Amino acid sequence: MLTALLLVLAQTTTATPAPTRTPAAVITNPLAGTVKPDTTPRALGLSSPASSPLGAVGARVKLDQGKAKTIFTQEVVPTPAKADPARAAAVKKSMTEQLETAMTDENESEMGWREREADRRARLADARASQREVCSRYAVAANSAGMQDGRVSDAAAVILGALLADCTTATRKADVIEAERALVAEDCRKTPGCKPGWLR
Repeated sequence: MLTALLLVLAQTTTATPAPTRTPAAVITNPLAGTVKPDTTPRALGLSSPASSPLGAVGARVKLDQGKAKTIFTQEVVPTPAKADPARAAAVKKSMTEQLETAMTDENESEMGWREREADRRARLADARASQREVCSRYAVAANSAGMQDGRVSDAAAVILGALLADCTTATRKADVIEAERALVAEDCRKTPGCKPGWLR
């Protein structure tokens, strides 16, 4: 009976088929063949060579030498046009005329300011001379009126009063002309192009 049981088990084992394995899917590297690391042995201390994928790609690109010469040289820059002699002469003449006009205007302006200051100084000189003359007459009259005791006659007092008023008026006129110097200097400062040296 044991023998029959072993025979049954052996038949069952041979009758059941063994499971089959499906082969694994093959994965391909999309970057295979583009950049390959350098596996060449190198001496100690040397850095690993850098891979240059752009260099490898550029090595396979054909460059048109004619286009490269046009693109990478200065031949694409247009040759500057030659200046027109007539136009250059006209521009030079115009600039010369403008410079001469500016110099003429400056000279006329300087002359005007100098004449104004010269006129003020001449009027001041006349006013000071008149002041000295009038005031000296008052001094002479005062000395000859007999003021040693502090008293003068009524007639002499009238004359001395008139002479003193004339001296005061002449002094005031001269002082007004003297003060014009500051006004002229202020006008020069506010006027474009006027130079303070013109008033000296």
